[in-house]
Amino acid sequence: MSILKFNVDNCKNCYKCLRECPVKAISMLNDRAEIVEDLCILCGKCTNVCPQNAKVVIDSTPSIKRLLQENSNVYASIAPSFISNFNIKSIVPLRKALKELGFKDAFETAEGAKYVNKRYQEILNKKDYPNFITSACPSIVSLITKYYPKALKYLAQVDSPMVAHGKMIKEKDQNAKVVFIGPCISKKKEANEAMVIDDVLTFIELEEWLKEVGINLEILDLETTETEINENKARYYPIERGIIKSIGEYREGYDYISVSGVEKCKEVLSNIDNLSDMFIEMSACDYSCINGPAAIRKKGGCIKAVEVVRKYTKGIGNRPVDISLYKADINANYQCENVGLEMPDEATIKTILLTFGKNKKTDELNCGACGYPTCRDKAIAVFNKMAQKEMCLPFMKEKAESLSNQVISNSPNGIITFDKNMIVQECNLSAQKMLGIEVEKVIKKSIRDIPEMNFLDISEITSNKVHLQKYHLEKTNKDVEVSFVYIEKQHISFCIIRDLTIDEENVRKLMELKQSTIDLTNKVIEKQMRSVQEIASLLGETTAETKIAIYNLRKILLKDE
Repeated sequence: MSILKFNVDNCKNCYKCLRECPVKAISMLNDRAEIVEDLCILCGKCTNVCPQNAKVVIDSTPSIKRLLQENSNVYASIAPSFISNFNIKSIVPLRKALKELGFKDAFETAEGAKYVNKRYQEILNKKDYPNFITSACPSIVSLITKYYPKALKYLAQVDSPMVAHGKMIKEKDQNAKVVFIGPCISKKKEANEAMVIDDVLTFIELEEWLKEVGINLEILDLETTETEINENKARYYPIERGIIKSIGEYREGYDYISVSGVEKCKEVLSNIDNLSDMFIEMSACDYSCINGPAAIRKKGGCIKAVEVVRKYTKGIGNRPVDISLYKADINANYQCENVGLEMPDEATIKTILLTFGKNKKTDELNCGACGYPTCRDKAIAVFNKMAQKEMCLPFMKEKAESLSNQVISNSPNGIITFDKNMIVQECNLSAQKMLGIEVEKVIKKSIRDIPEMNFLDISEITSNKVHLQKYHLEKTNKDVEVSFVYIEKQHISFCIIRDLTIDEENVRKLMELKQSTIDLTNKVIEKQMRSVQEIASLLGETTAETKIAIYNLRKILLKDE
């Protein structure tokens, strides 16, 4: 089941999600970013950083509505960070709201967290773990099973509080259906795999649902006189060091530390074999669960959220939550997962590096613009068909600039570019020859201070149109045609100068040839006319003489008769 939905039309190929993804579980092919589910740990960073909302969490509200229609025994397990997401004093108004939506009842997941703490203590007492990593965060569990299998031996083989609480609820009511509500999207995947939680609703989805039906939690809170009397230190779970604070008695032989944020957790996991006797509370989200990807952002940010959780946990009730009656088995069995990435040999990596201009070690800038921390990492991604060589921005920039420079430098036309203040930025060799100028004397100077460019009409250049004008340059005795172009977005002007001198000379020669041809033709015609007249005259005399001779011959013949 997919947890994240990708809107391909929204993606603008900016690489922001890839840069933020801590495990690079995003494929950048065909100019589109797509999440590779087998690699993803569902930390949710890509959903929060995408400026185009190309990646969104699939809404579980419709499926939960159906679940409520089909079952009357649906319970809600509410993550303890609810207190920092909704402006209410306790779970009481939220429980009332959920009952209005159709839930049979609602309880705090902190009850499951307390049960998990009990199991942690049992394991710690045995001292079987040289280092002990908590298993409350499913994204961290995925990080270890997929990318740090060597650290798996340190991971507590214990269910998360969500799964534990689901088992506890179903232990009391065998017909129960359980919906977890919290700020975490990786819980949706964990619920599918654990087969204990029937569905997961995020705080954001719940907020939208409550708005849809017109339920205002703050008003319910004001109207509520009932108070929560149970005391449970496991409500500290959603803040940094929350597990450590809630676990109670520290076990001798362990140092207790808290690490939040995937990058920091990766650093610890990379060096875990060099550590010993460490109890390590890990969370994929900076500031822990109060900063989950589906948390409702409030004024004051995470610091304010920490304050709210602390005050709530310290101030609620004096009757401890009783977990002694539960017998649910919350032992887990986390196994290594094959993420399917192949590691190319060194020769293959070097060959791929060559395709995007990394000919030697110094060419590997490792700038991270493509989203990968190093050029080698990017080459490995290309090998695994998760990236394209064109993603190297310095390489493409250099290639584009090189091509542009080649075109400008070798163009037979003169090309001059100006900034918005009409300061000359570029002037190619052809322009220098046509205008009779030296580039050193015009670069970074205003067009107004260059006599050879006085013929250019600045008003024409800075207007948002393409203009075509012809000029005669006295200094070089050239006829030129100038195209003026202004690019508004970049505030750049440039002109293209085409030398018409040869064309004009060819036209002049053609006209001379045409005129001489006409003159010659006239002479020939005149001469031919004279010849025709002479022939005609001669033909006329001969005819007359012939006529007389024939006439006389006739007379003679008649006379003889």
